[in-house]
Amino acid sequence: MLLGTSLLAAFLSLRSGGGGMMYRRRFPLASAVLLALAVSANALSAQPHSKKFHLGVRAGVYAPLSDLFGFSYDKYRGAQRTLRKGAYLSLGLGAEVSLPLQALSLRASIEYVPKIDVMRSACDPSGPCLAVLLDDVEAQVLVGTADLVIRPATLSPALVPYLLTGVGIKHYSDGLSYTGLTMHFGIGAELVLAEQIGVTLEVGDYLSWFNGFDEGEDSQTQHDLSATLGVRYGWF
Repeated sequence: MLLGTSLLAAFLSLRSGGGGMMYRRRFPLASAVLLALAVSANALSAQPHSKKFHLGVRAGVYAPLSDLFGFSYDKYRGAQRTLRKGAYLSLGLGAEVSLPLQALSLRASIEYVPKIDVMRSACDPSGPCLAVLLDDVEAQVLVGTADLVIRPATLSPALVPYLLTGVGIKHYSDGLSYTGLTMHFGIGAELVLAEQIGVTLEVGDYLSWFNGFDEGEDSQTQHDLSATLGVRYGWF
């Protein structure tokens, strides 16, 4: 547990080097909170997991909280691409392995959004963008994360709350593509139906920094919320 937390803290320190004072202020505190939660959860947990490996599928809503603006140019003209905020269908898959400490596990997961609306407006490469709509296209988003899952003590073995935090990669594609790092924070609850099967409800936030499709664009902080309902199955 301490090794995993130290690795996460080291990543955050590296990420802070290129992102300004905001990262240096925020992420050391987040690492300390994570360590405290993990230690407390293990001390309080009285629910050993009978199954050590789980697979989960989920579906729900993926909601960017703000528009993202990026520019693309060819020889004759440019286009401002606006990835529109809204609520979109998402599909997810995850694999989770329990750690020796009862309250902790590691999860690798992907979340796929088959459609996000993108608006393209005409731009003059030597001047400002014009309020001329070229067309509407669709983008796809694929997010992959590695998370530490913390399950504190619960009064009912049939309803198990959990916290999760991790890092990953978010990929946009709409003909052009962009790939960047993302942080992941979330909270959820599992309704245990049987020894091997549970139903999960989870809400998370993918925090990332979008630098645009061309070099030199300003970085944009982006929050993408995800709310999903899923099924979790234990194998052994």
